[in-house]
Amino acid sequence: MRVDQRAAGWSRCATASVTSTRNHGKGTYRCPRSTGWRRTSPGLLDGVRVDYYGVPTPLARMATVSVPEPRLITIKPWEGNQITAVGDAVRDAGLGLTPQVEGDLVRVPLQPLTEQERKEAVASAREHAETARTAVRESLREGERTATALAEGGSLDETGADGLHTRLRDLAERGLRQVDAVTAAAEQDILAV
Repeated sequence: MRVDQRAAGWSRCATASVTSTRNHGKGTYRCPRSTGWRRTSPGLLDGVRVDYYGVPTPLARMATVSVPEPRLITIKPWEGNQITAVGDAVRDAGLGLTPQVEGDLVRVPLQPLTEQERKEAVASAREHAETARTAVRESLREGERTATALAEGGSLDETGADGLHTRLRDLAERGLRQVDAVTAAAEQDILAV
C-alpha cells in the first residue's frame, strides 16, 4: 500500500471525528434539562412514534411536519382523526415538549434555553470536541506506529517514513484546527440569545 493511501485513510478517520463534532446537536432536540441545544427543525421529531391503528408509526410517515417560525413546529396529520394521537405521541416522547392541538393542526412551541441550560450545552459541546480531539490524536499515533513499523520492516525507506510522519502530523493539526473552529462556532451559536 502506498504512503499516500495510508495517510488518506488516517485523514478519513480524523475527518470523521471533525464531522461528528460538527453534527453534534444538528437536527436534534434534547430534553430541556439535559445538555444539548435546541434547534428548530422537522428532524427534531424523527424519533416520535404515533400509535396509528395499533402500529407504532414514525410521525413523518403519517403527517406533514414543518417549521413556519423559528420557535414553532407544526404537524398536520394526513388523517384528521389522528390529531389527538399525534399530540399524545409528541407529549409522551420524552422530549420535554408540550404540543397544542388546534383544529386539524398540532403546534409545538419551543422555549428558548435558560442561561444555565446554555452553559450546560456549551460544556457538552466542549466535551464532545475533546472526544473528537482525542480521536484525531489517536489516529495520528496509530499512523505513526504503522509508519515506524513499515520503516523497520523495510517496506518503507527512511525518507518515505519521515515524509509520512510529517504528512500525518499536518493532517492531525488540520483536524484539530477544524475541531476547534467547529466548537467555537457551536459555542457562539448556543450562547446567542
